[in-house]
Amino acid sequence: MNKYYSYPNIDLWKTENWTDKVAPLSHLIEYMQEISTIEPSDYVPSYEFTEGRLHEHPLFREKTHGIDDPAVVKEINDMGLVYNCTGQGWKLVDDPHRGKVKFERCWFLTAPQEAVENWTKLPTYIAFDCEDEFDPRWTMRAVKRFWDLIELQAKKRDFIIAVLVSETPVYDKIYFNIMQEFSVLYPCDIEHFYLDVSKALEKGPLKNVPGFVWEDSNGTAGDPDQAIEYFSDFQLPVLNITGRWGNGDSLERGLVVTFQMNEGRFDREWLIHSEVGKRMAQDMLYEYKYNTVLDPALRKEMEEKGFIFEIKYNRFGDRYLMLLPRQAVEEKKQLPLVLILQEVYGGNEHLAISAFSYCGEWLEIAAQGECALMIYVLEDIESNDRAVEMVRQEAGNYPIDLSRVYVTGHSHDGYFTYAFVNRNPDFVTAIAVLGMGVCPAGMNAAPDYSAVHNIANYDIPLVNIMGLCESNFPVDEEDKKTRWVDTWKQVFRNFHIPNKTTEDILAAFESEDYTQRTTCLAGDRFQTLWADGVEHYIVDFMNEEGKNHLRVIRQQNMPHTITPFMCNLSWDFLRRFRRDPETKKIVELY
Repeated sequence: MNKYYSYPNIDLWKTENWTDKVAPLSHLIEYMQEISTIEPSDYVPSYEFTEGRLHEHPLFREKTHGIDDPAVVKEINDMGLVYNCTGQGWKLVDDPHRGKVKFERCWFLTAPQEAVENWTKLPTYIAFDCEDEFDPRWTMRAVKRFWDLIELQAKKRDFIIAVLVSETPVYDKIYFNIMQEFSVLYPCDIEHFYLDVSKALEKGPLKNVPGFVWEDSNGTAGDPDQAIEYFSDFQLPVLNITGRWGNGDSLERGLVVTFQMNEGRFDREWLIHSEVGKRMAQDMLYEYKYNTVLDPALRKEMEEKGFIFEIKYNRFGDRYLMLLPRQAVEEKKQLPLVLILQEVYGGNEHLAISAFSYCGEWLEIAAQGECALMIYVLEDIESNDRAVEMVRQEAGNYPIDLSRVYVTGHSHDGYFTYAFVNRNPDFVTAIAVLGMGVCPAGMNAAPDYSAVHNIANYDIPLVNIMGLCESNFPVDEEDKKTRWVDTWKQVFRNFHIPNKTTEDILAAFESEDYTQRTTCLAGDRFQTLWADGVEHYIVDFMNEEGKNHLRVIRQQNMPHTITPFMCNLSWDFLRRFRRDPETKKIVELY
């Protein structure tokens, strides 16, 4: 590393250069979290438990580090309401009972069942609550705190309740991603988002909140206290935050600089002062220059790059993006299609721009005539199946080769990639999963083989790419090694990799081969490739036919993010394959 290595746009890594891109609403939300304290709750568990050992209870959920009391959930359901409690992202914390663990940013939601079933859009009440995250009873304590409003919701049936819960202030802006998530999972009317501001008003007028600026629909600064409305029969003071909660900061930058999803071995300065940092900063320009995919300047840039660029909607009203190299379309040249599972739907316009930054190298690959791109994902497995119909429809509009449909996704979209191919194995040729292990749950929970079982029944080539500083590495604890062995035995069965024993898997930890020792993988072929200032450890596995349909790559000094070279490595693998339309067998093109 050379800390003096620089390049154009290196300043995009600095937080101060994104200050005017951060939603002013974040100052209000963070202020309310800073002044919040845990308030009383009348919740009493209906189940037996041992104090201090609730994390061992059968009802304990690792994802929410909480327990959803079946009696309380039944009571909510009996009122005709849907209940869900989940989380997104994570932070590393020291749990007094379990040591260092990962806590996700959690939220719960209740909604009228018929609105969910019929997808009837409803105004959404949003609140932030404070709870002891180390106590698994936090979920039900928080629910009971809003019980009167939930009962009113059951009676009126004309609004949704969403509550984001954290014991300490959250400064990484992930609450905007959470709002985006529940607005897609549930029929939240994004034109009527109401933020409860009662906690802030307890300390004084909203106009006195440090850093908080309220703008009217024309972008003119105004008095937020004059904008207060009153929600429901309880007259709860709220602000209509429609169009004001989109965060314009860089998702890619945030994953490197501010998110706590990076292990202690990660050297941030090394990444920034390297070629990979340079290329990532180049991609960040999309987020810095644009706030919406509807910007005419973005369309102009895409067309100058040689694209046919279309913003389209499926029959359900979901937005997706199409980018095709113009010359191939004009010449009716058959194009492979890469379906990138990345969020581009409405509600938070900047999130769609983040897809351009996140997948910037895919744009370069496609612009050179290699493939067409479709960018689309929703936050549930079933809805993502709509992409099959969308791709077939676009194949009627453009010269798309349906024998070469590839799917890729990062992090939870990597999980959606597994789920999509599992549900549509005949449709997909090969997949690239980034930021998630070969088995979806990785090393931090029991591997979820249900999301990949069709890989064992169908030949589905996979390239799996992660940073070496993500949570799966190093595998240096005995319980991790045990799970590692069990996980990889299942992987070998799924991909029909023969002759791999427990001894082979464990021997990789002490291998004389540098790549094998670094990755701890019992592969068949190893290579270390230096590119963009870091090493890439490439491990190939040969199946029973002697073919390489599983490749695992780990990138040196890389946290939980996508890098441009990950896209290059993905395409290098995917482009080798096509699926015969008649036999459904995989054909290797070279």
